[in-house]
Amino acid sequence: MEVFIQIPCYNEESQLRDTVLDIRASIRNLPKFDSDEIINYKILIIDDGSTDKTFFLAKELDVDYVVKHPSNRGLAFAFQTGMINCLKFGADIIVNTDADNQYEANDIDKILNPIINREADIVIGARPISSHFEFSTSKKFFQKLGSRVVRTLSKTSVVDAPSGFRAISREAASKINIYDTYTYTLESIIQAGLGGLKVISVPIRVNKSSRKSRLVKSNFNYIYKSLLTIIRTILIYRASKITLLPCLILYTGSFIIYFRWILIWLSDSPRSHVPSLVIASVMFFTASQLLTISFNSFLHGINRRLLERILEDKEKRKMDEI
Repeated sequence: MEVFIQIPCYNEESQLRDTVLDIRASIRNLPKFDSDEIINYKILIIDDGSTDKTFFLAKELDVDYVVKHPSNRGLAFAFQTGMINCLKFGADIIVNTDADNQYEANDIDKILNPIINREADIVIGARPISSHFEFSTSKKFFQKLGSRVVRTLSKTSVVDAPSGFRAISREAASKINIYDTYTYTLESIIQAGLGGLKVISVPIRVNKSSRKSRLVKSNFNYIYKSLLTIIRTILIYRASKITLLPCLILYTGSFIIYFRWILIWLSDSPRSHVPSLVIASVMFFTASQLLTISFNSFLHGINRRLLERILEDKEKRKMDEI
């Protein structure tokens, strides 16, 4: 069994060495899993167009694979690049972790075990948010609130949605395609949950941060961008959930107003009640547009599922050839 540990990084020359050394130490000390298969661990580093010496340090650390973007494309793109290359090189399970050594490497076995035992498709490490000494009260609140929203939308039991410490089976990785340019954490969960994959959480430990997060500039900025990610993902995968209810309400309202106008017209009212007709017509055409969007979303969903199935079959054939 091939387990790939991918590390997306951008300008991490001061953190990367400790991260890789801790991962290697944890791999040597990992307990044996219930599976009888021999597990081969490999490390893949994705340098997202770093302007410092990250790429050269990755080469110096003699990891198994190094992939470099010619320019900075963002964390979500780097994550997707890592997934594609892990699958290409024959990964059975992909472990994703951050380059800043935020997550305790000795907990790799905790997120691997459920996948090896076929209990889950994706396992996400849940940080101790309530007792996290570096999280402010407001950040704890918004982290929990955001995770609750993602749980509801994705129909999963994820406790810490923004956590980047996660393990993904080959089958799940072949089905996930990240479209967001900001972060992969939320979209991948919603996509996996709505796609019928089993996503679970396990508690993990964290290390003391050595620098401020580059992704979270402020709570407001993170909430704003996360909401955009959630809305965009829902529009891609479940637009009908957003459009059908307003469509029904607008159609009902327009029919009531039309019916009222007809009754008034039949009663020989001296007034024309044109404003009522205008309002009813606006509501009717808006509802029709929403219905069209919902129908197009349904058709796009069929095409997307067919394409995902083709990509999944392609990955399976590649795996059979290895």
